[in-house]
Amino acid sequence: MNRVCITLLLLALISCKKESATVGPKWTEADKKQMSAKPAFNNVTPKIDTIHISGNGEIGESNYILASFLDKKIDKDSLITVQYKLDFFTNKTKIGSEKVTIVPFTEGSAWGASYGLSKEDNASVSPFIQISFGYEACGYNQQYFLFYLKNNKVQLVHDWDSMSDGGWGSWLEFGGINLKNESVSFYSKRVSYGGKEGVDDEEMGTVEHSDSTLFHLKNNKWEKRLLTPKGKVYWKKDISFNEFYPQTATE
Repeated sequence: MNRVCITLLLLALISCKKESATVGPKWTEADKKQMSAKPAFNNVTPKIDTIHISGNGEIGESNYILASFLDKKIDKDSLITVQYKLDFFTNKTKIGSEKVTIVPFTEGSAWGASYGLSKEDNASVSPFIQISFGYEACGYNQQYFLFYLKNNKVQLVHDWDSMSDGGWGSWLEFGGINLKNESVSFYSKRVSYGGKEGVDDEEMGTVEHSDSTLFHLKNNKWEKRLLTPKGKVYWKKDISFNEFYPQTATE
């Protein structure tokens, strides 16, 4: 009897995993509007949020960001746009501020922040902070802002959005990072992975690269240059879900 129960449980887990992977990415403007209206919350948007920065335990909580709510607008299609002012604190001293716009805004969304351009980046030397904002669930749009903090000055270097649902989705990846010292140049590309069109195989997908961008430090300020036409795919490849996520194939 116990063996039967265990077998049924394993089959259920495998079924859920495969089912979640078949949900394609929602990436049109209409989908963004729909996602912004999904939660039926009546939450009051907080006036000020404290954003703690992860990735460098040595700094602790002496560095943080205060997000102050400034404005909120709703258009005729119920798409919500909000604006925040971000105040950056180093050693509990304010060093600068930047304004950011969130669209589409979803009630119940949360802030997040981490040091570095990627998980492999050395947070102890990296002057970059990535800030995220979005509703913490699959299928919802997340917005990101990359800031450069140096010599008690703040610069908004780049902003983008991402979405992932069951492994399918679209996000930004950084490359050319100096893992030991501060980078003076790096690049980014948008990666999209979705089900292959015209194929019934639920495990087969297509990965696409677009929006290759070069970032270069000049006179203590970051400049960026788009290397490929915006929104146009310059590379793609058909690849199975398990090949794209090899770690999940062995779980």
